[in-house]
Amino acid sequence: MQGENRKALIHLCVKARLSDGQPAALHRYVELVERWSGRCNLVSKNDLNRIAAKHVADSWNFTRIPGLLPGVRALDVGSGAGFPGVVLALLRPDVRVTLLDSRRQRTLFLREAVEQLGLANAQVLCQRVEELHHSMAGFFNLVTGRAVAGLEELWQWAQPLLQPQGFLITQKGLQEEIEPLTGATVESIPMLYTISASRLLLLRKEGSSEKQSV
Repeated sequence: MQGENRKALIHLCVKARLSDGQPAALHRYVELVERWSGRCNLVSKNDLNRIAAKHVADSWNFTRIPGLLPGVRALDVGSGAGFPGVVLALLRPDVRVTLLDSRRQRTLFLREAVEQLGLANAQVLCQRVEELHHSMAGFFNLVTGRAVAGLEELWQWAQPLLQPQGFLITQKGLQEEIEPLTGATVESIPMLYTISASRLLLLRKEGSSEKQSV
């Protein structure tokens, strides 16, 4: 593992109070991302030494969602290198995560990560998100997406797949203007322990109960 990634990962694990084998598992995961990045461009060259400080730390914030209860079914759209889906599955073994990507090389990596990390709560699908709108309509409590599409497009993808009280969680820059979305309420959630100047956005269908857990 690159030195900068090792330092940042130790910092995150201490700040986030991770334990019970989670730091070691994240260490193995970052090494996998480093190893595979040359083959299928999982992260940009500029980000190779910021995998932990940026991508893993960003993804850890997705695990902090209030009301993320055991048994939740989550879909990570455009999962790519597994940010945030693999991190969510790794840190929350009580959540069932579907890692979705339409690119074969990315799904090969995701399957390798799931196998190497022993993620019994994760599955990988090589499909476009639109292909799930019929077969998995209303199946998920939670949809996540990070750096995969604009907010409006991501919301359109997520709506058919979410249960009535389901949520979409995505990540946007602090300076990005958020336009109102038809049929959605949007809540901003601050992010911790990351070098990204970003926030999480939680979207729910209008009229759904804010007190309902996902």
